[in-house]
Amino acid sequence: MVKLGVFLVFCLTLAVVHPGMASEYVCPPSDTFHRGDSPDHPAGWPARTREQPAPMDSIQFFDGDPSEEAGLAPQRHIQEGNDEVSVWPLEQVTPTDRPVWLACHAANERTFFARPLPLSVKECRVTYGQKNHVRRIFCE
Repeated sequence: MVKLGVFLVFCLTLAVVHPGMASEYVCPPSDTFHRGDSPDHPAGWPARTREQPAPMDSIQFFDGDPSEEAGLAPQRHIQEGNDEVSVWPLEQVTPTDRPVWLACHAANERTFFARPLPLSVKECRVTYGQKNHVRRIFCE
């Protein structure tokens, strides 16, 4: 668990310190979702609440703050071996002063975590493994 926490802090640091770089994002560990309202939720990932529990572990991109409910759909899907990659081109989605947000949802939880992406992000790719398990979130 400590290694995962250190890795998460490293990824978050890359995204904040080097916003123009390509970054891999890692959603908070699933055990943090049921205690999302507590003050010890993952740094950089404000806890949010949705009306209905998420039907499965998933990620979602939003045009602006998730409270505005402007969810974005992937524009294409690519098969890479046994994995499927969904692609969100973001260059023309929002004005240059309004970030796209990444939200992480856990199955059967109303709490989710979301964070704005750097304004320089032009595209995000999400790799799904078996049973739609999110294996990788990569934005550049």
